[in-house]
Amino acid sequence: MKFEESALDRLRRSVSEGMSEKRFRHTAEVEKMAARLGELYAPDKIDVLRAAALLHDITKEYSSERQLQICREFCIRISKQDILTPKTFHAKTAAALIPTLYPEFADDEVISAVRWHTTGRADMG
Repeated sequence: MKFEESALDRLRRSVSEGMSEKRFRHTAEVEKMAARLGELYAPDKIDVLRAAALLHDITKEYSSERQLQICREFCIRISKQDILTPKTFHAKTAAALIPTLYPEFADDEVISAVRWHTTGRADMG
């Protein structure tokens, strides 16, 4: 899937409105780094990488209670390990919310990148 620059600009503005200034600065820097790495390793995927970077922390500042509520709502399995590392919940909850909050960016590669950005997985792209 290809995302137009205007769509990424709209996404950036929307995401910035839903997080603290500090979190958005981090997100903007991740987007820049994703673009740089994309130039080296996946020039045909730079727009997908940038979208995933912009979306990766959309739920990072949610409370643990809200994260768990989203997990229940979307039938996301929570392991004992998850409970011990609640700062990783946001990868699961952000990925789950992308189709609802940002349907234009509900691309499998974007969702997968967001879902696995904290823990990684075997054969990750």
